[in-house]
Amino acid sequence: MGSGGAVVDLPGFDDPVELARDADARDPRIGHQRQAYLSMLATSSYRVAFIPEKSLNGLNLSGPILEGILYRNYEAFMKLRPRGARITRAIDWSRMGVEQTR
Repeated sequence: MGSGGAVVDLPGFDDPVELARDADARDPRIGHQRQAYLSMLATSSYRVAFIPEKSLNGLNLSGPILEGILYRNYEAFMKLRPRGARITRAIDWSRMGVEQTR
């Protein structure tokens, strides 16, 4: 670990899962949404920040099933990645929230 991302403990996984880029500093709702999604999949009941008084039912998926879902979501996301796209304008790195690499 060590990319500066969010670290999440998921039942069924031996080690904590680290989510590489953490946008929580810019918008805390992103972290709440991500945690709610992971909790829904991995636990039998969970709470969310915007309805703290209510306990919601989760799926409590086993490790192999949970891992399969999360990996298939990653694969689907990567298929959406543009290939061969050309950037036609200058990038203002100060607005990206990351440091420019060379």
